[in-house]
Amino acid sequence: MKARQIIYSSTIIVLGFIQSVPALLCLASTNIAIILLGIFWGIVLGIFWSSTIIGRWFFREMWRSTLRLENFILPGA
Repeated sequence: MKARQIIYSSTIIVLGFIQSVPALLCLASTNIAIILLGIFWGIVLGIFWSSTIIGRWFFREMWRSTLRLENFILPGA
């Protein structure tokens, strides 16, 4: 992988995590209304990610980075 591709992939993954932080914070709440808001935010974000090029890149790069990390941690497996 070229350095440019690694930077691009990393940027997309970081931006995806930043977008999902509000949903995770809402789901960690004890208030039912806030939890429902977090679920709604997660659903809207999933629909948005699956319908845009950047969102599809996020899922693809997340999968690739997970495989890279797995190969780094477990090189013989």
